[in-house]
Amino acid sequence: MATTTVPAQVETLVGKGVRRREDPRLLTGTATYVDDIRIPGMHHACIVRSPHPAAIVRSISIDAAKNMPGVVAVFTGADVKDVGPVPCGAQLPGLRVPDHRVLAQGRVYYVGHAVAVVVATDKYIARDAADQLKSTTTQHRRR
Repeated sequence: MATTTVPAQVETLVGKGVRRREDPRLLTGTATYVDDIRIPGMHHACIVRSPHPAAIVRSISIDAAKNMPGVVAVFTGADVKDVGPVPCGAQLPGLRVPDHRVLAQGRVYYVGHAVAVVVATDKYIARDAADQLKSTTTQHRRR
């Protein structure tokens, strides 16, 4: 006598309401966000991003920001030129991986491309110092 097996019915979630487990914490204000983390001696970083979609960075003046009280360091592309490229999220045969760096290396490719980072003892000092950075760029025009 032959026996047959019936595959187990897989429950589908399409069209059904799913109760999210994190909602009570988020709605009641008891969740922990990254901004809530406080560690003794912790520093804060503020990334300065390009307002241009395509431009050559001719210079970034960091002196005013670097000399502000509470500023620990200011990094530009020149400071991190020896850091390797940012790895691609996928490795596929024949995939052309662009050479993206942590900070722009003399040229920005998109609006929001990181050009500098300010590290300070307080997030407000880091933001104020980032506002002090002066950059000179030549914007490329698409033809």
